[in-house]
This record gives sequence, structure tokens and C-alpha cells, in this order.
Amino acid sequence: MSTTATSMSGVGGLPGAPARTLRELFTSPPMVVGVSILAVGFLAFFYEFFTRQAKFSLEKPQDWGHSFLVPVISGYLLWREREALMSSRARVFWPGLMPLVLGLVCYPFMLLGIKNHMFAGASMLLSLFGIVLLLAGPSVMRAAFLPIAYLAFGVTISEQVMIALTAKLQSVAASGGVLTINILGQVYGFVADNTFFAERSGQTMTVVTPAGTQIPLEIAAACAGMRMVVAFAALAGAVALIQCRHWWQRTALLLLAIPVAVFMNVLRVAALGLLSM
Repeated sequence: MSTTATSMSGVGGLPGAPARTLRELFTSPPMVVGVSILAVGFLAFFYEFFTRQAKFSLEKPQDWGHSFLVPVISGYLLWREREALMSSRARVFWPGLMPLVLGLVCYPFMLLGIKNHMFAGASMLLSLFGIVLLLAGPSVMRAAFLPIAYLAFGVTISEQVMIALTAKLQSVAASGGVLTINILGQVYGFVADNTFFAERSGQTMTVVTPAGTQIPLEIAAACAGMRMVVAFAALAGAVALIQCRHWWQRTALLLLAIPVAVFMNVLRVAALGLLSM
């Protein structure tokens, strides 16, 4: 009975084909050729997205230059899980066809219809997830899910989202910078006979020196800290996946990444205000 059961648990849904591990499959020349053709087809279909992403990263390396490192980190994560991957039993998992078809159908619409690069990247990742799930099954996906998910850090955020977040971060940076300078000014007042302070008007922070001189400083979009937030989030994701062993450690690190980035930017704005004196 065990022999019959094994022979019917076929790979690719073919009766009589025994279930095989990825290690066994990748020692088969036809399988290597098939995977190579599939990879070339995937890159060709999503060629427009990859070229646009490379263009964004090269034009604004200070914002999206890290996108070139994301696939490298994802590849390292896969290599680190190579034993679990190679020993996993591969089988066709037909529910994986749903995310694959959804990604393939949505991609041209995101690319040519609403022309949203971020959603086009989401369609690409959804298709990649669907391919792995469809052709390899849940056992392989358990080891490959996090490396695939990390690729999301390599997709440029749409301009509409960036503008909305930058405006809010500008306000936080200005308010936080004023508060920090005023606290330091109170501390300075205990030591000296005079003090300094700051006031905010919109996105402008005015520093008043001990001599009474007013120094206006505009908190521009570049000082909002959005670059720092994106970089901190990508770095936190890498550290969480590479160094943290427990899920709660990974969750805590990811949740702390954005507040820490915002706090560091507030300190940077306050430091610039103090240096202006």
C-alpha cells in the first residue's frame, strides 16, 4: 500500500510520477532546462518593470539606490535556506494558479492603464509567488516566502504616496525640531543668564539666538526624512530576516524601524537648527 500511495503522489499532477525533492529535480537536465526557460520568460514578460526600476534607482540613488542590493539580499536568504529548500518535496499545487493569473492579468493594466509602477511591481511579485507555489507547492514556499516577500523593498513607492507621506513627515520634523531646541534652550537657561528657543510657522522653523537674532530655517521636502524611513525599513527587514530567529524579534524590529528613523530625523533637524546659531 505504501508503494502505491507514493507512486500516486505525483509531481506535476501526473499519475505514477513519484514525489521528488528539489535536489533530485535539479539534478535532472530536462528540469534545469525547463526552469531556465521559465526564468527567461519571466524576465522577458516583466522586462519593462525591471528597466523602469533600474532607471528610477540610477536617477535617484539617494532614494532608491538600495533597490540594487535587495535581490542580492533575497538571494542570500534563499542560499541560507538551501538545505530546507533542496530537501522539500516539490509538487504541483493548483491553487497557486490564482495568484499567478491575477498577477499576469493585472500587470499590463498597471503598466499601460493606470500607469502605476508600484502596483506593477506588486503584480510582478504576485506572479513570482504564484509560479513558485504552483510548480513547487506549499512545502517549498515555506522556505521561499520570506526571501520573495523581501523583494518588495526593491520596488519604488509611487509619487502620490511619497508626496502624502513627505508632507506629514515635514510637519513631524518641524514640530519635533522645535520641541527639541526649546528643551535644550531651557537646559541652557539654567547655566547661562540667557536662553535660545525656536518657533514654528508652517514648514518653517525660526531659531531665536541668545542675542535675539532670528534665523528662519525651512524644513524642505528633502529634510522630511522619507529617505531615512525607506532606508531604515529595508535595513531592518534585512537584519530581521538574517539575524533574528524568533518571529516576535522580527516583528519588533520592523515595527521600531520607522519610529527610530523619524526620531533620528528630528534630531538631525534640531542639530541643524543649533548649528545655524
